[in-house]
Amino acid sequence: MKPDHTPRLAPRERLMAFLVIASVSLLGAFAIFEIESARISHAQERAHARATEQAHAIEERFHAVISANYALAAVIQQSQGKVEHFEVLADGLLRYHRGVIQNLQLAPQGIVSQIHPLAGNEKAIGHNLLADPKRRDDALKAISTRSLTLTGPVNLRQGGNGMIARLPVFLAGGKNHSQERFWGFVTALILTPDFLKTLDLGALDSRGYFYQLTKAEGDETLVIAANTSGHPLRQGVSATVKVPNGTWELKLAPKRGWIDWPSLAVELALLTGLIVIAWHFVLAQIRDFALQRELAERTRQVEELNATLAQRVEQEVAAGREKDLMLIQQSRFAEMGEMIGNIAHQWRQPLNTLSILIANLKDDCNFNELSPERMEAYAAEAKLHIQQMARTIDDFRDFFRPRRDKVEFSLGKAAAQALQLTAAAMRDHNIAVSAHGCENLNVLGYPNEFSQVLVNLLNNAQQAITGHGETAGRIDLRCGQEQGMARLTVADNGGGIPPEALPNIFEPFFTTKEQGTGLGLPMVRMILETHMGGSIEARNAADGAEFVIRLPLAAAPEGPANLSAA
Repeated sequence: MKPDHTPRLAPRERLMAFLVIASVSLLGAFAIFEIESARISHAQERAHARATEQAHAIEERFHAVISANYALAAVIQQSQGKVEHFEVLADGLLRYHRGVIQNLQLAPQGIVSQIHPLAGNEKAIGHNLLADPKRRDDALKAISTRSLTLTGPVNLRQGGNGMIARLPVFLAGGKNHSQERFWGFVTALILTPDFLKTLDLGALDSRGYFYQLTKAEGDETLVIAANTSGHPLRQGVSATVKVPNGTWELKLAPKRGWIDWPSLAVELALLTGLIVIAWHFVLAQIRDFALQRELAERTRQVEELNATLAQRVEQEVAAGREKDLMLIQQSRFAEMGEMIGNIAHQWRQPLNTLSILIANLKDDCNFNELSPERMEAYAAEAKLHIQQMARTIDDFRDFFRPRRDKVEFSLGKAAAQALQLTAAAMRDHNIAVSAHGCENLNVLGYPNEFSQVLVNLLNNAQQAITGHGETAGRIDLRCGQEQGMARLTVADNGGGIPPEALPNIFEPFFTTKEQGTGLGLPMVRMILETHMGGSIEARNAADGAEFVIRLPLAAAPEGPANLSAA
């Protein structure tokens, strides 16, 4: 049997490996939490928009139906209470609402005297609304408020369910009357089932939503229409429907719930892969250090055989060398931890964009809107972000190697790449991005790292605009030259940086965000100043923040770059 040369890890080394893996896991879990929160918020915003749109449609339908009351009341006021040919007039009005309004009624002084159509409603003739205990309160409320009141939905005497729209009519006083006088009521009997059919609530069901249309009656809630078998909706969004003398509530919730489980599974799989990669990397580094430690220990044991002064000197040299190795290894761990943190920071936006692409793809598929051209566009954009994530690993692996050569690259092309990577997030938050004057500028440096700098600044600007509550966000990239340097200004209208925080924003682990890492801007400054020989400064403008980047200028590129952004 071959001897096992695998070094044994000391408790401190195991603890260090555990802390690194725990940090990666926590950063990944935080990124997934943020992505899921953003996805749920987006889904709730879309559901609320649909609920609001449907609520407005219900209100407009109500206004259209009760217009028959106002039209009939206008005729009564014009004729000073004398209504001739009521059946002809009512039939003309019902022609526009056939199947929704069952009949129109006239009740001078609150006593029903005319109904059209009369068939099946003969018993209602002579009904005194002001004397009926069930109708008196609503009738008096209509008179006192001088406005139309809506009663119901209620079960009707003649069968079925309906709503009663009752409008009080007042006539101008004559020679001996200084004020208007109450004439009576114009009433429309609305059939509730037929009214609901005109609202097209089934469209909500086909789009994958549970819905409930309810009305509050005292301490109870009356369900007017629903596709939930009477069960109350939980964690739904709601919109208010304004009806005459009251309000209804329309509540929506997705049938599959707010959490997108397939997307969450993909994100967890990516996080698991990242943890496995980090674990193998950390383990290899620690084993390398352990081998060096064991070699130093065996060398020391051999040298102890020589009981001479030279042996003691060599022992001291070996001890100092071991300390040096420990310091070097600790430095490696610090650099590795920073690298892993930056990778997680850079992956957060592509993961979020991929999640949004998956949600949009599912919506297009559910509503039969997925064309080959749109599918190709989705695939191309997803491929671009996945390639960027792969390049991030390669770029950060070589991040601290000083032997890379600078190259000449187009400032416009690098900016175009960063705008393309952040286009989906900008569209989702209604942020307009523009770039000016960058087409004919070439600089010296590292194009991939510079694109990461711009992505970081664009993401920070987007978060500042969203947190500021700006509904018409704007980010401007302006390029120019000064004293042999290329200048790029990234400006936004996100409200600016707090003055007390401005001097410290480039310090490691300093952040103004509740859950920020404080690694983004220090990394930006390190890339620009240490690796590319440039500079960056931050300042506040009238309505937001400005970051000014300066880089060594090279010759102009052969052609302009496309800087279009959403």
